[in-house]
Amino acid sequence: MGYYAITNLINRKDNMSKETMKKTIDTIQSADSMKAVKVAFELSESIQDSVTKVMQIVGGNVDNINLLAQRINDLEIKIRNLSDEQRKN
Repeated sequence: MGYYAITNLINRKDNMSKETMKKTIDTIQSADSMKAVKVAFELSESIQDSVTKVMQIVGGNVDNINLLAQRINDLEIKIRNLSDEQRKN
């Protein structure tokens, strides 16, 4: 059960409910298996924390890109207005 259980628990995409976790833990018969499941859960939590941090960074980058695009648009409008004024004069 060791490697296979850890791999399955890490790769699961859905969140296990408390009932499902309890059923999983109740089926474990050896201390080594229990340790393996504990390690898998800890790795899963660590991965979720890392994914959350990456999403925050990506979100910040998107905000920065949107702000940059808005500033470029504002500058283009100002340049266009200046060009139009110069043509009139």
